[in-house]
Amino acid sequence: MSNTAKGNSDVKKIIAQLGQVYADILGGMRGPEQLARWLSEDTYLMVANQHCLENRARARKRQSNQREFFRVTRAEIFPAPRNTIEAVVLVKSSKTVQAISMRLDKVYSRWRVTHIELI
Repeated sequence: MSNTAKGNSDVKKIIAQLGQVYADILGGMRGPEQLARWLSEDTYLMVANQHCLENRARARKRQSNQREFFRVTRAEIFPAPRNTIEAVVLVKSSKTVQAISMRLDKVYSRWRVTHIELI
């Protein structure tokens, strides 16, 4: 395996893990602080807000704070400008398949998620 292929494989594993944690945050199984190390400030505030809104919606409907377990089925990275990674992670539950779109940018020599959303 070439260094580039191995590097892409490692990046896909990290992207998949980030996608899994994000799905767990929206599902109420984890707190947004578990992604804080990887998120830019604006993205962290957006994820924390989404987490709060999802928890409130479940409370209004008298649902448990945890929804179905999602597992990552696939992570793909796409061509992007230098010092940028654009990726999609597919997560699957027993009922649905959803996609998480994310963008990582190199900020002060560290990779940060600058955009993430469930699409």
